Amino acid sequence: MTKGRLTIRIIAGGYLAYVGFGLARDVIAEKPENYLVYLLFGVLFMAVGGAWCFLALRRYIRRDYEELWEEPKDEGKEEKDIDRKGNE
Repeated sequence: MTKGRLTIRIIAGGYLAYVGFGLARDVIAEKPENYLVYLLFGVLFMAVGGAWCFLALRRYIRRDYEELWEEPKDEGKEEKDIDRKGNE
């Protein structure tokens, strides 16, 4: 996953948690007709958004992402220098 995608996930997760918190707060204050359904969705939005934001932040802090223009990492393999004629 790239750094940009992690940034989008952090923003989207935070916004989803914010919307869920606002919905739950309004439901508790106003008590509409189907307040349990609204409260359930508010708590669900907070949980999913918070988890998404937390997991993306954790990967971002650990630098567990790929740079877009990064060279592939060598996995301990030695590359031999070969000239144009194919000699080592």
